Amino acid sequence: MQTNQPSYSVRRILSDNNNWNHYKLNHHSELKSYQIKAVDQMLSCCDCSNGYFAYHCDACDEYFFSHYRCNGRICNRCGKPYADKWADKVSRKVFTKIHRHMTFTLPDCMWGMFENRWDLIKVLSDCICETIKKVMKKSLGYNLTPALVAVIHTFGDDLKFYPHVHSLVAEGGFTDTNQWKYFTFFPHEILRKTWQDVVITNISRVIESPNHKSLLGSLYVKYPNGFVVDYGGDNKRIKSKKSVARYIGRYLRHPPISDRRIDNYDGNTVKIWYEKKKIRYYATFDVEQFIRRLVKHIPPKNFKMVRYYGLYNRRDVKENRKHMKQENALTGRVKANIT
Repeated sequence: MQTNQPSYSVRRILSDNNNWNHYKLNHHSELKSYQIKAVDQMLSCCDCSNGYFAYHCDACDEYFFSHYRCNGRICNRCGKPYADKWADKVSRKVFTKIHRHMTFTLPDCMWGMFENRWDLIKVLSDCICETIKKVMKKSLGYNLTPALVAVIHTFGDDLKFYPHVHSLVAEGGFTDTNQWKYFTFFPHEILRKTWQDVVITNISRVIESPNHKSLLGSLYVKYPNGFVVDYGGDNKRIKSKKSVARYIGRYLRHPPISDRRIDNYDGNTVKIWYEKKKIRYYATFDVEQFIRRLVKHIPPKNFKMVRYYGLYNRRDVKENRKHMKQENALTGRVKANIT
């Protein structure tokens, strides 16, 4: 029976020839304690010495064993089950409304200021809700509270440090009187420029480096059309909770690279592949470069890569769900009367 298991794996590369131990020894001053812990946990995932569950089947009188998983942030064994669990949780939390998938990006000249600055990355995520609120108000003339989920990514296809945020944004929001108002058209020019202004304003408040402050001040001239926001067409509109779970599962917590994208490993170099617009590209790194690119994407313990904003914020979501049920019931009665 043939299997589809990848020929190479991140785990094999890190453990082969003590690559990870050598990297820790040579770069100990650069590594953070949470990065070391995350990789060590991943390498010991499902190790029988860490314990296991034993199950007995009375019907066939056989024992089955399940080893403890690490649930680590870069573990390819644990990433998929964890993402599926999160996707199910998110799909149960969101309203039965159409959501739009948007990707909020930054120009490459800004990427460096976010490396090892998870406080800034958190600010970046917060900027999305403020952006959507302002775009809605500019278009409608009054306030709407949006409903959105933001998923932070720091990596590009070739493992470079590329901070950006994927977001599920409901097409609408609550007015100040808790009435649902549809908002189905996001004007692209306003969205781009508002995103640019909100990011520059909020990052400028917390950044310390004079060079970075100067860079931020120059971006309005360098990017007069704003920063890129990809919100696509109808293919980015998600119309059911089932689709929400399937879609968000692709972007939730998973390692920077899957094992299937490792094309070759010869003991000294690692070759990976990625696709853009259906064209396959390849990138090759020596082992040290590969590990460096991998560990820089490990966030601190308890840092939330998935955040809920507006109507989905953890504090008010139960109350907002009640208002949404009332709105749905009212809409149903109106439709019935019309019929």
